[in-house]
Amino acid sequence: MSSTDIAQSTEPYYAYRPSLTGAPVELTMHADSLEWRSGRYTGSFFYRDVRKVRLTYRPVTTESRRFVAEVWSTSGAKAQVVSTSWRGMVQQDRLDAQYTAFVSELHRRIAAAGAQAEFVCGSPALLYWPGVFIFLGLCVGVIGFAFQAAQVEAWTGFAVVGAMMLFFLWQTGNFFRRNLPGVYRPDALPERVMPPVSA
Repeated sequence: MSSTDIAQSTEPYYAYRPSLTGAPVELTMHADSLEWRSGRYTGSFFYRDVRKVRLTYRPVTTESRRFVAEVWSTSGAKAQVVSTSWRGMVQQDRLDAQYTAFVSELHRRIAAAGAQAEFVCGSPALLYWPGVFIFLGLCVGVIGFAFQAAQVEAWTGFAVVGAMMLFFLWQTGNFFRRNLPGVYRPDALPERVMPPVSA
């Protein structure tokens, strides 16, 4: 099926540009399978063959509200759906409503096909927990910095560096809060790893 045919299909369709210079990724859901295309590369697998789905929150420098759904089949094929699309050098479009509708319908079809799939959310535990300990260490460091600055009354330096560190810790804390490892049901997608469509 060509890119034009996919776009004109009445089946659920979703497209995004994963990078500024790369080809867009186009995905369409058929009655029993998911198909995707990116430039001259194509792939597909049956819903019944899905073995794992992972939902995550993955911000990037130019977009803090970015979510990713990854779907693996028993054949090893993998499809990825991203909630943002590159439009310019430093700009990405949010596709919150389209992403939520597509990912929700994909879950419904996987469940209806009787796939023995694992539905997980957040970061893999082996990556998540070491990151949490590093984050807690940074928090302790910021408290130590504040204490030293108060002792020498270096208020200007403390204000500048402290504001930067607090912003960094707030962003990082939000990342860990949303990406806590867990499992979910295909009919109850966790809000913390899905875009707030009403926002």
